[in-house]
Amino acid sequence: NEAGKSDEARAAFDQLRVVGASADLDLPMFQRIAPVAETFGYPADWRTPQAPAKDLGERPALDQLGPFRWSPPAAPAWTLKDAKGEPTSLADFKGRPVLVIFYLGQGCFHCMEQLNNFAPVTEDYAKAGIPIIAISSDTVEGLAETFQNAAGGEEGQSRNPFPFPLLSDASLETFKAYRAFDDFENQTLHGTFLIDGQGRIRWEDISYEPFMYTEWLLEECQRLLSFDES
Repeated sequence: NEAGKSDEARAAFDQLRVVGASADLDLPMFQRIAPVAETFGYPADWRTPQAPAKDLGERPALDQLGPFRWSPPAAPAWTLKDAKGEPTSLADFKGRPVLVIFYLGQGCFHCMEQLNNFAPVTEDYAKAGIPIIAISSDTVEGLAETFQNAAGGEEGQSRNPFPFPLLSDASLETFKAYRAFDDFENQTLHGTFLIDGQGRIRWEDISYEPFMYTEWLLEECQRLLSFDES
């Protein structure tokens, strides 16, 4: 107004009313322009009410957004062979939980260390009703070599040195289905999964390092599975 450009000032203020619809009028910068609003005949709250947005797109039906509460995801099915070529399926464990360990084959020292860590506590897991299965990236023939190396000779080639089954997933399809695979690096990852009797993944650890805390995991498995009993 003092510059003789009242029309331009009003036009600019009208634009401010729109873009400042959500402005905090208690801020000093907006308090300073309160006299300008009064001069133009606007109320103390000079902001233009903001209309609800209409460009939000099509809203999906609520019943298509999944369950109201989180629920464990279904474990991908698999059927894999042991060193003798005999198949074992996840379906064989229907109605009871199972601990599944994905390891990177006989050439992985830390993998063998992990299997040796779980071997002494296999009976403790069995007493808790949780059998253990180990899935390798080796071929079926590679599993036999694992047996031989662990036994220290040809006589041990057909004998599993571990107290739980070792299965072959040389195609890596099961590794990938369980996300125990790094697509960027194009290599397998270590994975440990607790699958309950309904075929749901209740706990998992996927990492570049194998999971080693056997006693803690047994307690955690029992804790998680106890929710089904309550």
